[in-house]
Amino acid sequence: MARASLDPNLGVQALLENPDIRFRSRYLDLAMPVVLMTESYVAIPAVNVQRVNRRVVFARDRYRCQYCDFIADSGSTMRQLTIDHVKPARLFDHRSLASTYDNVTTACFHCNQRKAGRLPMECGMMPRQTPKTPHYAQLRFAGRLNDQQRDYVADYFGWAPNEVAL
Repeated sequence: MARASLDPNLGVQALLENPDIRFRSRYLDLAMPVVLMTESYVAIPAVNVQRVNRRVVFARDRYRCQYCDFIADSGSTMRQLTIDHVKPARLFDHRSLASTYDNVTTACFHCNQRKAGRLPMECGMMPRQTPKTPHYAQLRFAGRLNDQQRDYVADYFGWAPNEVAL
């Protein structure tokens, strides 16, 4: 990917481009910008960190069952994967108290049924990764970035590409 500058009068600069996709006209031949930088501040609406979102949980866990290592197909993720409460919701006063990023993980339908409403120690099914609250960039862009954008954000925040799921 090459760095290029769009029209400086617009105050926008392309930090990363995809040379395989081009916008062409009679007077212009421009590679598709993948990451843009503006001179002015662009406000991004805040993300609700409290509310658990399936898309974010699946992206955080890389669309992989945390019990059996099953990886979902890209087109049918929502049908193949479920959200599992590591500590069962019945042990909380309210179900909403159980639904936090620190207590939910990705599970395939079969593993979620097998674990049922038991603690991981009771059924011998420990999640491969300890669930944790995602970073702001993971919350904001989970499942919405292409590979080039994901690598750019990972470099920007100093993450290794294998430890970030956006």
